[in-house]
Amino acid sequence: MKIQKYGAEGKFNWFLGGTGNPTATMRPYRIILVDDHALFRRQIKRIIEEAPNLEVVGEAGDGFEALDLLKEIGPDLAILDISMPKCGGIEASGKIKSLYPDLKVLILTIHRDEAYMQYAMAVGVDGYLLKEVARDELIEAILTLMEGKTYFSPYAQNTNAQNQYEEQRRLEYRLLK
Repeated sequence: MKIQKYGAEGKFNWFLGGTGNPTATMRPYRIILVDDHALFRRQIKRIIEEAPNLEVVGEAGDGFEALDLLKEIGPDLAILDISMPKCGGIEASGKIKSLYPDLKVLILTIHRDEAYMQYAMAVGVDGYLLKEVARDELIEAILTLMEGKTYFSPYAQNTNAQNQYEEQRRLEYRLLK
């Protein structure tokens, strides 16, 4: 599968939105999509790019391709599926977070089993979203991550596990200061 990159490096596409919009005075939020289904990636790309100031800058079909793509471009967010050939989303997320700790990682998956979310949280993902969500929730998750917060789908969420995870992240942040 060929890795796809979009847009010119350093391209700034300013959005002149109203006050209070977190994207109003920022460069486009650069996103890569990682899923083994090209048709699904195309639909997600369309949804994302309908929102102001969000830009899909590349696509990959598995975790290894995503790691290669990250060497070439500097996105702000990687959106990964879990079930992919060669290198799945959780394994790739762990590698991505160790190599690029500031890069936000959102899992977009069909797996609502709490164990998958626990594994994803253990490798440091910033969000977990089910593919069955409406487009508005996808955009909400992306905007939440842009603000430096985490986002875990209410449909896959174990509140106790998420609270423990967020407390651990706050503690790590304080220790790194």
